[in-house]
Amino acid sequence: DIKEGALPKPRAWVAGINDHIRFPDLPATFQTTGSLVEDYLRLCTALGAVPHPAFRNRSSVVGSGRSHIKDDDTGDPPMFAIRSQLVDTLTMHFLNLLLPGATRVRVLCFSGCQLEGSKLRLLRKGLSEGLGSPVESLQIEWNPFNPPSPGTGISDSEAKAEAALVQRRL
Repeated sequence: DIKEGALPKPRAWVAGINDHIRFPDLPATFQTTGSLVEDYLRLCTALGAVPHPAFRNRSSVVGSGRSHIKDDDTGDPPMFAIRSQLVDTLTMHFLNLLLPGATRVRVLCFSGCQLEGSKLRLLRKGLSEGLGSPVESLQIEWNPFNPPSPGTGISDSEAKAEAALVQRRL
């Protein structure tokens, strides 16, 4: 029972929960703030997407196995890391849209996130779009490649070549 006027309980993120959202552009009225986390959460709200849990906890510390490394309380930390969490394609698409305007993040780290070729392409596009991204270092650690999904038209060797290309360009 939901009482009249009560806000619905937020849904929990699980792989596939945002599959109904098809790679939108930034809404015309959406203004970036320079904060990757804040802009990601605002974009999820604007488009009705459930935010990935890596963007929810903003106060984790180095070595905690969580998502962010915080150096002060002035906004995004200089390093944004996602460790041991599956990352969906929509989250990577949102990063593609938001990275060119994320002025505070200098290092991106993905460790054990199962990033296949299509997700790496979205990341590369966001990092190279207009050469405006301030990201200085990209770390992709322990990223075993699974066979591409049927119907994607991307072979495993193409996905590996894409990963090597991303690493060379950064």
